[in-house]
Amino acid sequence: RRRCGRAGSVERGGIGTATLLSRRRRRDIFNRAQVRLEGATDLEAGAGALAKGCPALRDVSFSRAPRLSADALEPLFGLGRLQSLVLVTCPNVGDALLEDLDELSEDRWLPLRRLELAGTRCTAAKVAEVEAALAERSTTVDIALRDSVVAEAPDN
Repeated sequence: RRRCGRAGSVERGGIGTATLLSRRRRRDIFNRAQVRLEGATDLEAGAGALAKGCPALRDVSFSRAPRLSADALEPLFGLGRLQSLVLVTCPNVGDALLEDLDELSEDRWLPLRRLELAGTRCTAAKVAEVEAALAERSTTVDIALRDSVVAEAPDN
C-alpha cells in the first residue's frame, strides 16, 4: 500500500521503487513529513535514502523490521527536523541506538522529542542513563520503552 502526500505511508518492501515514480510523485515523497514502514527488508540503504530523499521528515515509524539496526537509523538523526521515531518489533535495535542519540546530542541540538521503542533490545537502564544525560544538556526526549508489543483489540 502506498499513498502520496505530506502525511502518508509507504509500506511493504521499502523505497527502492522510488526511481520509477513520476516527477510529481517524487516531489510529493521529497516533501513528505511522515513515513511509516512496515516489514521493509533493505533498511541499511533505505533509512539513508529516506534521510537524503525526504529532508522534511518529522515523523518516522518502522515496524516488523528484523534487520533494522542503530547504524541504519543514524542518517535519520542528521535530518535536523526529526521529531518522532517509533520502532516496533525491531529486535536488532538495542542500546547502541540510545548511545548514538546521547553522543549526537553532545554535538548539536536535536529536534527529536519522542522515541517509542517496543519489541527492541533496548534496556530500561540505558533509557534512564540517556534521559538523565539529555536532561543535563536541557534536551527533553520522551523515551517510551515497552518490553512487548500489545495487539490492539478489534472494534466490535
